Amino acid sequence: MRRQLFFGCASAVVLFAGLGLSHPVFAQQTTGDITGTVTDGTGAVLPNVNVTAVSVGTNASRSGVTNDTGAFRIPALAIGSYKVTASAEGFKSAVQTVDVLSGGVIQASFKLTIGQRNETVEVEGTAPLVELSPNNNNYVDSEKIANVPLNGRDFNQFAEATKSSIIFGLSISPNNAAAFSSSLG
Repeated sequence: MRRQLFFGCASAVVLFAGLGLSHPVFAQQTTGDITGTVTDGTGAVLPNVNVTAVSVGTNASRSGVTNDTGAFRIPALAIGSYKVTASAEGFKSAVQTVDVLSGGVIQASFKLTIGQRNETVEVEGTAPLVELSPNNNNYVDSEKIANVPLNGRDFNQFAEATKSSIIFGLSISPNNAAAFSSSLG
């Protein structure tokens, strides 16, 4: 009877631990976004401006429109170089080239000048060396793990040192009683 109770409890604990650890794993992101604002020569925001991103490599295009605060966002663009054009009635079109990075949010802001729509102002420049995307530097390699200051290199200490980590364990006492424990770090 005791043995059946032990194996029943142990099976239940293993089942629940397996279900708790079987959450989906999210793949690394392979796209990026272009975002920015569009203003006029005085710095006032321009709503309803058409913003188009055309891939330099594939010639595929995606478009967006600025909102009431002059902001736009073109999400989920494939990695590569894009020619981004902002155009509005009564203003010269402005063009700049940006490089979309994996998981990156690239800034492409425009200042439109008064003129005919068929006149184009091309902005030449490179992206800043400091990337503003919150998704950078989240890659953990073996060197970073090896340099984490842990006493004895116990993987449980590493898991507890990270935010929102959950560790499930099963301990069996000498009198064959199974115990389930969880540790929130």
